[in-house]
Amino acid sequence: MCFRIQKVRTRRKAGTATLVDSYLLADQHGFPLMVSAFEGNKAETKTMLPVIEAFMAARRLPDVTVVTDAGMVNEANQKAVEAAGLSFILGMRIPDVP
Repeated sequence: MCFRIQKVRTRRKAGTATLVDSYLLADQHGFPLMVSAFEGNKAETKTMLPVIEAFMAARRLPDVTVVTDAGMVNEANQKAVEAAGLSFILGMRIPDVP
């Protein structure tokens, strides 16, 4: 079974509302499995891994492989995923393929 995690940022005019980052974890058909929300001023390094760990705990999964594109995972997130003992597949462009 594969899962998709999507980060959505909700914002209003600057200074009128708190930014909210929400994560939607869905199955391969797009069926929602879990939703989490955080204040929008938190870095992804403080939000992405807790969402994954909460899902693993709720489903009693011993291990998952995080599959994402380069826009979702920066170097700090990669290190956090590795430190948590999880594996990951990172999709990114390779500018010059021979």
